[in-house]
Order: sequence, then C-alpha cells, then structure tokens
Amino acid sequence: DYGSLEMAIAYQAGNQRGVSVSDITSPSLGTTIIDFDTGVTYKGARTRLNEQLNWTMGPLCLSGECLTETRELFQTVTATPVDEDVTLASWYLGGSYYLTGEDAKFGSLPKVKDPVHKGGNGAWQLAFRYAGFNPSQNLYLNSSSITAVGYASKIRSVEKMNELFFGVNYYPVNNVRFSLAYVLAQFDNDIATGATATDLIDDEDAVLLRAQFMF
Repeated sequence: DYGSLEMAIAYQAGNQRGVSVSDITSPSLGTTIIDFDTGVTYKGARTRLNEQLNWTMGPLCLSGECLTETRELFQTVTATPVDEDVTLASWYLGGSYYLTGEDAKFGSLPKVKDPVHKGGNGAWQLAFRYAGFNPSQNLYLNSSSITAVGYASKIRSVEKMNELFFGVNYYPVNNVRFSLAYVLAQFDNDIATGATATDLIDDEDAVLLRAQFMF
C-alpha cells in the first residue's frame, strides 16, 4: 500500500480595473506584510497559478502548494501615474500525523477511533508547516521613506517572509477540535509597525489556542 496521492493545478485569469488594492497579511498572525500606498488600484490583467500535491498513508499526511499571482497595478497619486505588472509568489510544505492511529484525509476531519463519550481518550495529531512569501521588488518603486508614494511602502512591507508552524490537535469526538500551536514568522528586512519608522520588527512569534465545533 503506497497510500493515496492527489495532484491539482488551477489557473485563473481576469481583467480588473479601478478597484483599490487591499493590504496583504500573514496567514497565521494577521500582520500586515504588504502595505499598499494610497491611490493604488488594479488596472488590467490579473492571473493566478496554483499547484498542489497531497499524499496520505495511514495516519500520515504530507502536502505542498505553490501559488503565483501576477497583478497589473496603477498609481493615481503620483504626478506621472505608472502601471506595471508585479508578481506575488508563495508556497508551503506541511504534514500531520495521528499518534492514535486514525486515518489521515487531507482537508477532512478524522473518524475518532476511541471517543471520550465511549470512555476513550480521543485522537491526538501533530502538525507542522513551513511557508514562504516572495513579492517581486518592482512592487516598491524605491519607496524607501515612510512617506514615499509607490505601489507599496518598502519600510512597512517585507521583501521576503518565512513562517514556521508547529501544532498539536486534540479531537475528543468526531466534530470537536482543540488546537495548540507555536508560530514563528521571520522577515528578511525590518518592517515598521507604528506611525513612524522607529518601531521596527524583524520577526514575531506567538502561541495560538483554538477551539472548534463543527456541524
């Protein structure tokens, strides 16, 4: 038995104009990692390529994903408005393992072998993920000061980011999950988090607790 392998490729293409661009935040902690400047809108083509691979065998699940998005942006505030394609690339590698022997299914809840309402101990799962984010550098237009106008503020945005995630999930019954996780996000450059460029951070970490009830 070599387990179950799933592969998927998705491609999206469209045309969007005159819509303001939203800031980009980190996936686990919600920190703003791309702070778009005032006056930046979409102008023209917008494409997205997504590739995903999942492999499960017994209690083990391994997965990976790459996402590349190209946006044509337009800056309306500068004296000479310019438009240019920028690329946002992200990826992750992750996995999980049921210590109590449940069968892993990507994107699905386990069928708990020994639920607590039948006198059991529930199901325990370990999980990890390593992720990266890499925007093209023409996003910043040499915007090196806190007040400069470009597409995105270089002083408030990351040039690259990596994130490390470790977690433990506990399922007392089929549709209930309690999670404890540690997340470490590392930035390739210091980014400003306050109103001025004096409050800089180069990484952040957190412990996350979560209770989830699914019906």
